[in-house]
Amino acid sequence: GSTALARKLLAAQEGSTLEQSQSALETAQALRAHGRGFTPAALEEAIATAAEVRKEAAEAEKALVRAEVDLQRLEGEEALLCKLVADQEERVKARRREAEASLQEARRFQREFDEAFAVAGSQAGDLLEREAKRQRLGVV
Repeated sequence: GSTALARKLLAAQEGSTLEQSQSALETAQALRAHGRGFTPAALEEAIATAAEVRKEAAEAEKALVRAEVDLQRLEGEEALLCKLVADQEERVKARRREAEASLQEARRFQREFDEAFAVAGSQAGDLLEREAKRQRLGVV
């Protein structure tokens, strides 16, 4: 009854759209039409209900503001975390490039060492042959 009509009126008054304004007008007309049968107690109850609804709306608005602040904070934290992750990915890529370059350098050194070792082995073989030849010929 009257409480529902009062809530509808309050909700419609707090809205800002044309539909809500029309609803408020219709509700006010319904209250006026039914108002002749309202008792003072029923009117007080409607006023108390309207005040309660306003208080709930104010609390909901505060909660919405807090939620928006929290959302902005979380979005900022998310952006920061994304940047940190991107930075770490770049560092990992850079270290991988460094490791690959070091590996290539190590492989180059290994090839050079293998070549030098082969040359030294060949030269040592030649020296051993000459030494053996000298000994056979008795040359000191």
